[in-house]
Amino acid sequence: MNNISNEKGLISDIQKFSTHDGPGIRTLVFMKGCPIRCLWCSNPETQNHHEEIVFFQKNCIGCGECAEICPLGAIETETFKIDWDICDNCGKCAEICPVNSKKLIGKWYTVSELIKEVEADRIFYRNSDGGVTVSGGEPALQYKFVSSFLKKCQGLNLNTAIETCGYAKWEHLEAIVKYSDLVFFDIKHMDSEIHKNLTGKSNKLILKNAKTVSSIAPVIIRFPIIPGYNDTKKNLEATVSFVKTLKKVEKIELLPYHSLGEYKYKSLGKRYRLRNISLEEGKDIFKHKKLISSYGCKVEIIHSWYTQK
Repeated sequence: MNNISNEKGLISDIQKFSTHDGPGIRTLVFMKGCPIRCLWCSNPETQNHHEEIVFFQKNCIGCGECAEICPLGAIETETFKIDWDICDNCGKCAEICPVNSKKLIGKWYTVSELIKEVEADRIFYRNSDGGVTVSGGEPALQYKFVSSFLKKCQGLNLNTAIETCGYAKWEHLEAIVKYSDLVFFDIKHMDSEIHKNLTGKSNKLILKNAKTVSSIAPVIIRFPIIPGYNDTKKNLEATVSFVKTLKKVEKIELLPYHSLGEYKYKSLGKRYRLRNISLEEGKDIFKHKKLISSYGCKVEIIHSWYTQK
């Protein structure tokens, strides 16, 4: 990390003008790579720590150029679908596609290149007390790059925040937390075995890190509400009881389930494993908010069309 201009990170997307991921108007940086696999993940393109092709078939015009250029013959010549067992994500089909139905997800940035990207919106940060939020994927998976980037941001008087699933070695998480003005910390489920079934990992390391993080940085707990999976009264009360043991929690944010990312799984050649959840089931989130509030916790519902009603 001596020369931050040479440190590189793999980023899946940079979202401008975000208003739900920290104070003010923010630039949201999605790091690519995550150690867990939540059944409801709406950003599956951030899971793997490598560049990969996505295919949005509805955009395909059937020109066939992708099939002609593919060096491995991984693209069908009639439907132009990708044989994911053969594809090595070389990106040649994405380069030639005239309508972006095939795209290469993942771009390597140096710290200096990313700083230049976020500095372009400084006027919006200044006028709204905004800044930069690093999400994912999991930022701690690329802790050297992220810590260098956040340190540079703070040196430029930019407000910094991260969103973490908490599943990381403490020294990796600590490296990015110390340059974060705010930490969004995800809590999925309080039962370790159920958590493992839902995400592929136990929650023991996550809960341990939550306690440590909340002792050194302001924290907002994010709790995705997945009807039928983690929204029982028992789990809600257990989550509140745990959060009340933490030190610097500003509030709990409830994230209502949505299926807006389901189409991404198909575009990546993956199967979406969560059962269909109706909007009627999702409306129980108002009852959940009331229950959590009754324990004296500040709680808000975020990212939901319900909040617009």
